Amino acid sequence: MIYFLISFFCFVLFIVLHAITYRIGLIRFEFWKLILLSFICAGIYLVISNFMVVPAFSYDYLWGCPIKWSSFLLYGLFSVWYLGEMTTVQYSSPSMKIITTLRKNPEQTITLMEIKSLFSDQEFIIDRLNDLVAHGHIKYEAGKYSLLPRGRLIVWIFKFYRTLLDRSTGG
Repeated sequence: MIYFLISFFCFVLFIVLHAITYRIGLIRFEFWKLILLSFICAGIYLVISNFMVVPAFSYDYLWGCPIKWSSFLLYGLFSVWYLGEMTTVQYSSPSMKIITTLRKNPEQTITLMEIKSLFSDQEFIIDRLNDLVAHGHIKYEAGKYSLLPRGRLIVWIFKFYRTLLDRSTGG
């Protein structure tokens, strides 16, 4: 169990180091720098796990592999997932732009023409608006779109995450 805690600690350390280095301007979203940071945290895992004295148990193997290496694999999978997520964060989401515009409006409503003016690809925007309505993030009523509570929650989550990385909300 201790190896899994070390694995989780190193993954959280990876995220925190990325946030810190992002804020001070050392790492943005350069893929090779993120991989390097991931390898540094993997090295920290290996150093900590090699110097630990853990009593041997009869169940120190998982899936035919020692627990130490299974938890290291778990760290690797978490890191790959995080690297995949980082490749998409750098771009402004059309949905986030629509929801942020709705939120900035004093009445929290906006017409279709105002939303269309935010983007150049009109057909894409109509499909995205229909998708947001279908998923309960916004509603369409009397020719205007308004933000629903679920949409507000999504905005809050994205704003918190982007604030952590010191990114704008895309709107």
